[in-house]
Order: sequence, then C-alpha cells, then structure tokens
Amino acid sequence: MVASDIYTYNAKCIRVIDGDSCVLNIDLGFKIWLKRSSRLTMINTPELNSPDEEIRLKAVAAKDALAGLIEGKDVRIKSHRLDKYGRPEVEIVVMTPGGDGIHVNQRMIDDGHAVPYVS
Repeated sequence: MVASDIYTYNAKCIRVIDGDSCVLNIDLGFKIWLKRSSRLTMINTPELNSPDEEIRLKAVAAKDALAGLIEGKDVRIKSHRLDKYGRPEVEIVVMTPGGDGIHVNQRMIDDGHAVPYVS
C-alpha cells in the first residue's frame, strides 16, 4: 500500500481490456488528463487468449465482472509502479455514498475472478 496520497488520483474507466487491466483517463490536476492502459496490482486473472476453453470462459467472466464494477465510472486509483510493459499498476476504489468505497482489486479476489499475485 502507498503511505502517501501523492500517488492517488481521480480517474474514469474508459474501457475494460480483461479481468486485470483497463484503460483509464487519469486526472493529473490542473486540467491535465492522461489516457493510459493500466494493470490492477496484486491480482491475476485467467487469460482471454488461452488455448483452454474453460480458462477462456473464466477470463470472459472476470472481464465482465470488472466491467460491471468500473467501466464508465469515476474511480480513485493508487499507483504503485510501472509494470514490465510501462503500464501503471493501480489499486482501484469505486467511491460509494457515505462509505469507504469498493476496493475493486480485493473484490475481484473475493468473488473468485482473480488470485493474489506478486510481481
């Protein structure tokens, strides 16, 4: 977890790519926005291009679950680092009225669509 809010941003999910990656429009402040493919940190989901049909079905379910949680929504992200492809690894929280929000990365694990992953 990031101890400082210096790496916390508001963003909007433009599109879900698969169960553990999406395209975010990130608000950097001062009316500066960055559209960036991002990876959800600390989780891994099945691959859409797997040769195994059962894994592909699980991958589609994971993608659909993530889309239901974040696609088209305003979110808060905490950026940890860049992955090997240069994408930011992020924790995503969907803010809820009167609450702390839904921690999307953990929800994907809790709902059985992802497993914990340390890069």
